[in-house]
Amino acid sequence: MYRELAGSLDANPAVTIRGGRLSPAKLEAAPLPEAYQAAHDAVMKMLPRIDYPELLLEVHGHTGMFDAFGHISGSTSRRADLDISLAALMVARSCNLGLGPVVKAGDPTLGQHRLIGVEKGFFTTRAWARRPGN
Repeated sequence: MYRELAGSLDANPAVTIRGGRLSPAKLEAAPLPEAYQAAHDAVMKMLPRIDYPELLLEVHGHTGMFDAFGHISGSTSRRADLDISLAALMVARSCNLGLGPVVKAGDPTLGQHRLIGVEKGFFTTRAWARRPGN
């Protein structure tokens, strides 16, 4: 099979061999089926529009995911509104935005100093290593 394949490569316009390397031709996208747009539009109408931070907070409400975040000091006491600060930091870090877009002056849970403190306490390698079960 290998010899048969190797012998047919010269006649195959979708493959070239350069410098001993096999280079397949770029594939072109197949056309979308006729019913695609109607199905896409119907699905998009059914999906709710939700902001990323709201989604994180909703998932936390169902799963308690932010409870798995441990503080670098090992302390188990937590502020009641810590989940909002953690959600803001998750958005800032996962979208590579920095803190600027998530800081809200006048909101104690989203103030710059609060977010920096929470980030240092909960988003460090040592904080993750001290989580229960690690």
